[in-house]
Amino acid sequence: KLLKNLISTQHSPYPIHFSLLTEDFVVFISSHPDFALRSLTPLSKKVLKRIKKKKQFGSASIRESNFTQIPIPGIKNAIELVQNETSYIAFFLPIKNTNLTLLLHANKEDVFQSEQESLQRFIIIFFIIFTIGLSLTLWLTQRMSQPLESLCRAMEKVSHGNFQTRYKKDRMGFEINILGDIF
Repeated sequence: KLLKNLISTQHSPYPIHFSLLTEDFVVFISSHPDFALRSLTPLSKKVLKRIKKKKQFGSASIRESNFTQIPIPGIKNAIELVQNETSYIAFFLPIKNTNLTLLLHANKEDVFQSEQESLQRFIIIFFIIFTIGLSLTLWLTQRMSQPLESLCRAMEKVSHGNFQTRYKKDRMGFEINILGDIF
């Protein structure tokens, strides 16, 4: 019931699976079919005999571990589980007052693929905004400098003796238009 409730209330962009582990790190029950009744760590013959004697799993047999566990540095109770070229990001959460541990695991490719897609979208959007912004900045700079260039050309013509030259007002001229009128 707990697992079904956790699965039904899950709001994640990728599937997160839940498993209950015994004290020997054997998956008691799991929302992922490949994890059910599987040992996450190699079990000694002594532990296997004890499990069979207690009949923890009834007549079902425990599948041996074929997981490679890689600790994730800096994150407590987190590991990477690798099984047949498939990697899972996993978190162990001990359940208080029991010998059980809740294991949350998700396919590593699914988890990081959404991050990669988000990063790619961000880069594309950034490039588009940067390109548009740069184009607008260059155009606006060029457009706003035209009145000053026009005034400079008029002043140069006057300096060469053409006293009939007049500054033509520009709608983007603002203060330059005032200087042109005075000139």
